[in-house]
Amino acid sequence: LTLTSGPTFSSGTNGATAASLPPGETLTYTASFTITQAVINAGGVKNTATASGKDPANNTVSDQSDNGNDTDGNTTNDDTVTAIGAAPALKTVKTATSTGSKVGDPINYTITVKNTGNVTITNVMVDDPQATTGPTYDSGDDGDDILQVGETWTYLASYTVTQEDIDAGSFTNLATATGDDPNGEQVSGEDDETVDADQNPSIAVVKTAVPPGQTYTTVGDVVTYEITMTNDGNVTVYDPVMSDPGADEAPDYVSGDEDDDGALDVGETWVYTAEHTVVQQDLDNGSYYNVATGDGAADTDGDGQGDTPVTDNDDEIIDATQLPNIETVKVSSIADNGD
Repeated sequence: LTLTSGPTFSSGTNGATAASLPPGETLTYTASFTITQAVINAGGVKNTATASGKDPANNTVSDQSDNGNDTDGNTTNDDTVTAIGAAPALKTVKTATSTGSKVGDPINYTITVKNTGNVTITNVMVDDPQATTGPTYDSGDDGDDILQVGETWTYLASYTVTQEDIDAGSFTNLATATGDDPNGEQVSGEDDETVDADQNPSIAVVKTAVPPGQTYTTVGDVVTYEITMTNDGNVTVYDPVMSDPGADEAPDYVSGDEDDDGALDVGETWVYTAEHTVVQQDLDNGSYYNVATGDGAADTDGDGQGDTPVTDNDDEIIDATQLPNIETVKVSSIADNGD
C-alpha cells in the first residue's frame, strides 16, 4: 500500500517531539491514503505502521502498530482494517425509439445499462427474449470490457409487430441485464417498455347489381346482387353478419374466409349474394332501391373476441323498364225486340 501523504508528525504530549520522546509520552502522526476502485472492489484496505527510534545507548527500538482491539485475541501487531461495503447495482432502461402501425412494422428499442453501484461489473449480458433482433451492444465501453462504476453501455434491439399485438392494443416486453461483481456474485437490473398500437377498427360494404345494368319489366322478375364486406381497418373483426331486408332471403355467404377461422381478418373480403323478386309496386315506382348492412365486432383488447361494434352499409338502385299501355275493346250487339 502506498500512502498519498505522510506519515507526518502532528503533536506530542507534554512537549514531546519527534526528536525526543520521553517515557510515558505519546507522539501523534497523520497519514492519508486515496481510495481506488481496486480497493473498493477488494472490500477495503488494511495496513500497518512501524515506529522506530534510538535509545540512549543508540540502539534501535521499534514497534509495529496495533488496531487497538484486543477482543479479537490478537493483542499486538494487528493490521488496521478499513472495510468498504460493496454495493453492486445495475440500472437498465429500455426505450422505444420507433413504433409500428401495421403488421410487419419494426419497433426499435434502445437499452441502456448503467453501473450505479460502487464496484466494477464484468461479464455483462442483456437478454430480451421477445426481441426479433438483438439486443446488440452499440456503445459505452472504454475498451476494457468492464462496466466501470458510473459507466453506461447502450444496446439496440427490435421487434416485428404481429396482428395479435395490434388487436391487443399494445405490446410490452422486458429487457434484463446481468453481470458479475468482484466476488463473482450476480447482479441484475431490468426494465420493460409498452408501445401502444394505433387501432383502426373498420369495415367497408359494397353492394352491386350483378350483372351491371340489369333491369326488370314484369312482376316476378328476379334481380340479383353481389355484396362484399372488407376489413379495411387494422384489427380483427369477429362475428361478421350481412343483412339485406329488401332481399327475398338473408344474403348467402359465397367466399372470402381464406383461413376458415370465421373471423374477418385484416384485408379479407367476404362475398355474399342476394336476390329480390319484383312486385307491382317496384314497377310502379320505376326503380327498386335497397340497402345491405354489414356488422361485426372488432377485437381491441386481444382476447380473441369482438368487443367494439363496427358497421357499414351500401345501397343499390335498379331501374324498371316501364311499359305503360292500355287496351280498349268495344263490342256491339243487336237487341232482338221481338218484331
